[in-house]
Amino acid sequence: MKTIQMSEVKEFYARSNPNGHWFDRDTVRFFKTKLPRVAYEGNAGVLFVTSETDPSGETAYSVRRQLPNGDIETVGKFHSYKTSADARAAIKSLHA
Repeated sequence: MKTIQMSEVKEFYARSNPNGHWFDRDTVRFFKTKLPRVAYEGNAGVLFVTSETDPSGETAYSVRRQLPNGDIETVGKFHSYKTSADARAAIKSLHA
């Protein structure tokens, strides 16, 4: 597993999905999404952790995968992890 810059993930998404909105500033702001600086590339693909805060103020974490066509999918259930460390541990196990 190697780390890659999140900017690479965003650039590939923009090239692959010119009409996509996943990383748009307004989309990120609306969902109160926090993005990491790095993603992890390995046998499970390109994975990264996001956090979102729901209307009640609760923050939880999700593991995301960038697909070969550039799209982003959630791995497992949305908001599956209480901490970013738990989500990163899940990424490590997916790449194992």
